[in-house]
Amino acid sequence: MNKGRNLLAITVCFLFVVSSISIPSGASNEEPDEYPNGWTHRPIMEQFTSLGCPPCMGIDPDVAKLWKEFREEPGQPVTFVSFH
Repeated sequence: MNKGRNLLAITVCFLFVVSSISIPSGASNEEPDEYPNGWTHRPIMEQFTSLGCPPCMGIDPDVAKLWKEFREEPGQPVTFVSFH
């Protein structure tokens, strides 16, 4: 049984090492996509609160203000995620 565990541990370690090796990718001559205002990534505003956490609930007005400010502006591609 001890040999089986050792073999399993060695196999798992080997798989971790193999999966961490990066394969270099070749350079491409493709032009970059066009992004609003030169942005290359879409920012995400996350709000995760709990009804039992007064400091967490205090951020609600600020997030609502940001959401109203950015939701209608196509040049500001921000995604808002809210979970209570």
